[in-house]
Amino acid sequence: MQVFPPIRQEVRETVPTPAPALTMRTAAAVTAALLAASLNTGTAALAETAPAQSPTVVSAALTQAQQRQQIASLFNTVNASRAENGFKPLKFGVAATAVLQDYVNNPGQDPAGPDSLEFSKRIRGHSGYAHHQAAPTTWWWEFNALTIQSGMSVIGMVPGTNSMHAVGYKYGTLPSETFDTAEEYFAYIDRTQVTGPTPTVSGDGVWGGTLTVDPGTWPEGTSFAYQWFYTNTDGYSWPVNNEDHPPVSTLFISDVDMRQKLSVRVTATLPDHRANVMFVDASDFIAVPGYVQGPAAVTTTGVAEPGGTLTANPGTWEAGTTLTYQWLNSAGYPLTGETGKTFTFPMDSGPAASAVSVRVTGSKVGKRDTSVTSPQTAVVDLNTVRPFVLVGNPWVDLRGGDAEVGEILTGYDNNWLAGTTLTRQWKRDGVAVPGATTDKYTLTTADIGHRITFVVTGTHPGYNTRTVSSDPTTTIVARRPQVQNTVAPSLIGTGLAGKPFTSTSGTWTPGTKLAYQWWSVNGVTHSPIAGATGTSFTPPAAWHGLRVYLQVTGTLAGYDPKQVQTATSPMISKNIVTAPSIVEKSWFAGDLISATVWKSGAALSYQWKRNGVAIPGATAATYRMGLADIGKTITLTVTGSLPGYPSASATSLPTMKVGQRSVIMTALPTTSWSTRYPPRVGQFLRIMSAGRWSAGATISYQWKLNGVAIKGATRSYYTPPSTAAGKLLTVTVTAKISYWRDASSTTVAAPVRR
Repeated sequence: MQVFPPIRQEVRETVPTPAPALTMRTAAAVTAALLAASLNTGTAALAETAPAQSPTVVSAALTQAQQRQQIASLFNTVNASRAENGFKPLKFGVAATAVLQDYVNNPGQDPAGPDSLEFSKRIRGHSGYAHHQAAPTTWWWEFNALTIQSGMSVIGMVPGTNSMHAVGYKYGTLPSETFDTAEEYFAYIDRTQVTGPTPTVSGDGVWGGTLTVDPGTWPEGTSFAYQWFYTNTDGYSWPVNNEDHPPVSTLFISDVDMRQKLSVRVTATLPDHRANVMFVDASDFIAVPGYVQGPAAVTTTGVAEPGGTLTANPGTWEAGTTLTYQWLNSAGYPLTGETGKTFTFPMDSGPAASAVSVRVTGSKVGKRDTSVTSPQTAVVDLNTVRPFVLVGNPWVDLRGGDAEVGEILTGYDNNWLAGTTLTRQWKRDGVAVPGATTDKYTLTTADIGHRITFVVTGTHPGYNTRTVSSDPTTTIVARRPQVQNTVAPSLIGTGLAGKPFTSTSGTWTPGTKLAYQWWSVNGVTHSPIAGATGTSFTPPAAWHGLRVYLQVTGTLAGYDPKQVQTATSPMISKNIVTAPSIVEKSWFAGDLISATVWKSGAALSYQWKRNGVAIPGATAATYRMGLADIGKTITLTVTGSLPGYPSASATSLPTMKVGQRSVIMTALPTTSWSTRYPPRVGQFLRIMSAGRWSAGATISYQWKLNGVAIKGATRSYYTPPSTAAGKLLTVTVTAKISYWRDASSTTVAAPVRR
């Protein structure tokens, strides 16, 4: 950014007493400088100083046609002169800089840079010095060689002299197009400008916040382009690097924006209209973020033993803080999936959870996260602290009905501490049955009139031996034939609330009477449904999330009854879709996100959304998050269609705001020179080591002299030419990873010796 000395603010409608005049070298230069007066160029001084003269103002007004003829004539004169010198013709357009100045002062060479100039639409008398202000403003010129009056625009002239000067200029808002001829330019400025409301900016203008531009309602067909700008504390503005902030209507505020004030240029365009360029203040100066204020320590309470639960006590945090939890193993690494406020030790803790701690992280817009980790809590070693503990008792599966001779009983050990040695014994009225030492036992005639128990004894080194018994069976009776079910009943239905389930009865022993009972399933709880004793059942909407099954009991005189049940139904839903579930974790740009979706039999379609707005093209079951998602929340909306039912949609809970990983440097680059042994002209220099960066980073180099990038010097080596002598040499090493924030390091500046 070019910085200019302050201006003395004095503006007049006529030409003031001029500053020292500037003598032009040639008549062609005078003509070219006159054109500069009518063009948006920034020429502060054009030639050597000449004695001051008092101008005579010529105020005869020109018609618009005369003005345009004069401008076109000057434009064509300059291009004719450029053609004689072998230069490219100039154009009307937005890219005008100091091309004309270079042409006047260096007529023997074609100036570098843009080759188009823009006519000024507002030229006024002004006295003072060269000056620059933040956009949008206007170029101002004063001349004492010729008078051109165009409305409020005036160029001053001193009759009988061939000198002129420009005394002040500012940046101006210019058309976005360029034109080859004056006629094309005039046709453009004669168009009606597209108009609409002043755009507004909303959001949090702090680190970690998001700013969003709303252009308002404009004529149909209007399109908008955006460019963000910085303004520093001295009042100077410049465009934001579009690699840091793409030119879109939203901006996520990060480290690169610190200590700058943000504004946005909104360009509205409509076919056959002039563009409308508006500048909108977007934020105050972005303060360097502090850290969220939290407690000095975090603690845990609870029972630290197999099966025990610890609860995090996060302490007191500043108002508005959002807390997240991550439990860590004994090595300090995260335990997968353990992101709640509580943690339950597994029955066999093992080395992964032999000791745990919890890391509590506080987040708040405008501040950096703060994390506090509790001390580690070790799981109690039950071998040395207490006697052997059994979780639950063994039990016997009678498979329904009375226990009869010939029936096979199955005993279940239930849960014991890992490494326990178990022995099993079936007992008849408390007396061991010889040889009955497995988990299966077939009832015999000797068991008639008695009750059977299943007894388990556990032994473990360092523990007290423990023996536990199941509840006794009913009294064993002689075997009767049992009703037979050769084809099991089955459910028919979709699982939609308000739509009935029906059932086939299956095939039974002839003459069997059937009774029906519907059961509900809520997690692990099974409950009979009052009054639901028919062959069909219609679940109400309130049963959303439950399941059902049908139990059929067959009875026949002289036979043992038989109970069978259908398979459990799908989960009952109010709709043909239910809200998909996204894993609750921290997501970053570049992550592939997916969700758990209920398969109801409906045809499903997917739409991923950013802050509730559909993401174009994101209609697959998974979605790769990009830079546009940073600072936003992501949801998935699933829409289902099923013949005979109305279409329905359901949306997941939003994720946390998508973050962006940063490339980290852990070692500085090293060079083949140093401040003690500075580089020399003609010396082969190279980067000995690019430093150490995050895994997978791609490294690039840029050599610089006096802080200015050397064109083409982008390898790890460089040989300074003689023109580098006396200048300061640096190398900027940049590391990039897709979707991550770039990082760079610049070597210490060293003077180049001859």
